[in-house]
Amino acid sequence: MSSERTISSPRKAVYSITEVAALCGISRGRFYDLIKDGVMPQPVYCLKTRRPMYEADMAALCVRVRESNVGFDGRYVLFYPRRKISKAATAPDRQPARRPSASNPLMREMIEALRAMNLRADDSEIETAVNQRCPQGLAESTFETDLRAIFDQLRRRNGG
Repeated sequence: MSSERTISSPRKAVYSITEVAALCGISRGRFYDLIKDGVMPQPVYCLKTRRPMYEADMAALCVRVRESNVGFDGRYVLFYPRRKISKAATAPDRQPARRPSASNPLMREMIEALRAMNLRADDSEIETAVNQRCPQGLAESTFETDLRAIFDQLRRRNGG
């Protein structure tokens, strides 16, 4: 079962609650409700900082729960699509979140990573920057280096 949200080769050892909720396509508040109800697994906590976090395999499990509609506790759970935010409700300087339109999984991951880094650029700008930086296409081996270079390039271009 392939999905654009599946964590096939994790880039990180741990994910924050906010990141896992975003991977699942639900709000952080709803995610906490699902943890409380036993639908999602409990996070692990850093002993030093006491911050909740999910290891990569636990984050992948959360995504599978979302995709299969079968909770961590074995119950069936329904997930409704996120409500669309009206133009009046959004801040004027903030763009509503959009799903990456690219069909290449690495391009989708690049767009999602740049969005997580709060980069304000649309998908076409990102794809253009990626094509300029990597004319042969994205590669797993240079993904992190390309991510940083593209982030810096677009941030300078957008005056941030």
